[in-house]
Amino acid sequence: MSRTLSSEHGELVYADDGVLEYRYAPGAVVDIEFARAIIREATGLLGNDAPVPSLVEPGNVKEFTREARTFFAESSENRAVSSKVALMVESPATRIIGNVFLRVSKPRIPTKLFGDRGAARAWLLND
Repeated sequence: MSRTLSSEHGELVYADDGVLEYRYAPGAVVDIEFARAIIREATGLLGNDAPVPSLVEPGNVKEFTREARTFFAESSENRAVSSKVALMVESPATRIIGNVFLRVSKPRIPTKLFGDRGAARAWLLND
């Protein structure tokens, strides 16, 4: 049975297929405090199941700071939660954010951009 956690940062859903879905709050400023908080929330939701494949839907965020990008790309905290990351880029703004993240931050976790949820989930579930 899936588990859900909602907070000021957005919604986390740990789906029945083992994928953790992140849906950021609309208009969020994703700074280092936001990044640390959402990873703490994910850790609490997953318990001993971490790390798992993660589907991140930033949606319509207002800002994504360099410090937050670095945290998601390099931190041991994020690696302890996510085994691989599919980043949904459904708008031109999120595509730009995603491309900057991949090119500049060079995440240590396997990460790919997707415009299609089905393709993203298939990649996440493929070992």
